[in-house]
Amino acid sequence: MALCHALELPAKMQYSASQYITVQNSLYVAFGPPNIGTFIEFAAPLTLTKSFRYLILKVNIANTF
Repeated sequence: MALCHALELPAKMQYSASQYITVQNSLYVAFGPPNIGTFIEFAAPLTLTKSFRYLILKVNIANTF
């Protein structure tokens, strides 16, 4: 999700100040601490790490190639 914000920046730099604040305050409400975005941001790398570890250790995917 962090890269998405960087990719949006060139278009947002063309907004007026009031448009930019309106977009920031309405579009990214779900990314704040009391909402789901924060948990997804922290859970994604942990889940990915556990999935890779399972595939490598339990399924033994490393020896199939």
